[in-house]
Amino acid sequence: MKKVVPAAILIPILAAVLLAAVGFRLGTLAEKHYFAFLKRTSESPYLKCTGQKYDRGIFTSHARTEIEIVPREAFSGIIEEPLRFTLLHEIHHGPFPFGAIIENGMSWKPVMGTVKTVLQRTADSHGGIDPIEVMQNHTVLHLTGDGVSRFSVAPYRYVATSENREIRLTGMDVRLDFAPDFKTVSGTVNVPEAQTMSSDGTFAMKGFRASFEFHEGTTGLPIGRISMTIDAIDLDGPVNSADRRLQVKVVGIAGAAGESGAVLQSSLTMHVDRMSLGKDPYGPGSLQVELRNLDAESLAASYRSLKEAGSQILAQPPEKALQKVVPLGIQSLSALIGKSPEIELSRISLTTEKGDFVGKAKIVFDGSKSPSLENPFSLLTAFMAEAEFNVSERLAHEAVGAIYREEFDSARERHGAALTRQEMDSLTEALVNDKLDKMIEQDLLVKDGGQYKAHATVQAGRVQVNGRRIPLQKLLW
Repeated sequence: MKKVVPAAILIPILAAVLLAAVGFRLGTLAEKHYFAFLKRTSESPYLKCTGQKYDRGIFTSHARTEIEIVPREAFSGIIEEPLRFTLLHEIHHGPFPFGAIIENGMSWKPVMGTVKTVLQRTADSHGGIDPIEVMQNHTVLHLTGDGVSRFSVAPYRYVATSENREIRLTGMDVRLDFAPDFKTVSGTVNVPEAQTMSSDGTFAMKGFRASFEFHEGTTGLPIGRISMTIDAIDLDGPVNSADRRLQVKVVGIAGAAGESGAVLQSSLTMHVDRMSLGKDPYGPGSLQVELRNLDAESLAASYRSLKEAGSQILAQPPEKALQKVVPLGIQSLSALIGKSPEIELSRISLTTEKGDFVGKAKIVFDGSKSPSLENPFSLLTAFMAEAEFNVSERLAHEAVGAIYREEFDSARERHGAALTRQEMDSLTEALVNDKLDKMIEQDLLVKDGGQYKAHATVQAGRVQVNGRRIPLQKLLW
C-alpha cells in the first residue's frame, strides 16, 4: 500500500513534467514557424513584416508583429504614405492548448499549437486607413504542419471627413485550410454587405461568397479552381452628374487551371442574371473563355522573371515602367507560344429588350514562329484568329448610336449647346444609318432579316471579313 501511494503521486508529476517538456518543445517549433513566416512574407517589395517581440513560455507565448505596406512610385497619387499597423499574437502550445480549448471550445485532438491574432490600432497609421480593432484571427497548427485559419471582421464603419468618404462593412468571414509550406491552400470567403460613399459616387455590394483550392504544380505554379458569387452590385456616379447608374443582379464567376503533361489548361466562365444601365435593362449574359496548351515551364520562367523585375519596375514612373514591361512581355510571349497555345472565347452572349448579341472567337499561335524584340510585328504572322457575331438590328443601332451620343454630349460640355436634344437625336439616327449602310457596302457586315452578321479571319497577317480580303485601314472607325 505504501508503494501505491508514492506511485499515485509520482505518475501525475511525471505526466505534468512530460506535458511541460512537450509544450516547451512545441513552443520552440511554433517560434520557428513564426520567424520562417516573417522571412517568407518579407520577400515582397510591398510588404514588410517585422517581429518586434517574442516572449516564449512553457504553455503560452506572446508575439508582436509590425506590418508596413509600402507604396511604390508607380502608385503615386493613390497611396502616398506607408500603411502601418500592429498584430498581437497569443500562442497556446500543444499538444493540448488548454487556454484555447477553454476559450473556443476546440477539439482535444493533439496539435502543435493555436494562435489568436488581434489587429491593434496604432497612432502612426498613415494613408487615410485606420486599422480595425475588431479584426481577429484564430489559427490551429497541427502536428503534421498543416492547419486551418479563421479570419473574422465584425461590422465596421470608417469615416474620412477630409475626403468626404465613408466605408461600411457588415462583417467578413474567411476560412483558410493549408498544407505544410502552403503548397496546398483552400478556403472560403463570405462578405454579407459592403458599401463606400464619397463625392465621386457610391458603390454597394451584397452577398459576396467565394471558395477556392490551389496547389503547387510540377513547375511551381499554383493550379486549382476558384468560384465566386455576388448577389447584387450597385454603382452610382456623383450627384447631379450625367453618369448613369449601374445595377447588377447575381454574378457568378468560375475559373480553373490544371496541368496536362508539359502544358497548362485553364478556363473561365461568367454569368449575369440581370443588369441595368440607367433605365436600360439587360440580361441574362454569359462569357466562356478557355486557354489551352500553355507551356508550363516557360510560363513558370516568365513568372519568375516578372517577379524578380517587379519591384524595380514599380519603383519607376509609369512611362518608364512601361518601357521595361513591353520587352519582358514580348520575351515571355515568344517563349509561351512554343506549344502552340490556343485562346478561345467559346461564347459571349447578351439578351436585351432590343434583341440579342451572340459571338465567339478563337486565336491559335504557331509555335514554330516566335516573335522577336527586333521585329515585334512578326507577331502578326505567328497566329491565326477567327471571330464571328450575330446581333439584332435594333441593338446594333443602339450600340452605334450610343457612341455618337457620347461624342455629342462631350462636345456640348466643351462648346455649349449648339443643337437641341431633338436635333441631336435626329442627327444621330442619320449618322447611324449611314455608318451601318457603308459597312454593309464594304462587306464588313451582312444583313440577314432583322440581324447583322459578320465573320472575320486573320492569318499570316491577312484579314478576311465575310469571305473577302479587307485592307486594315477599312477596319478603322
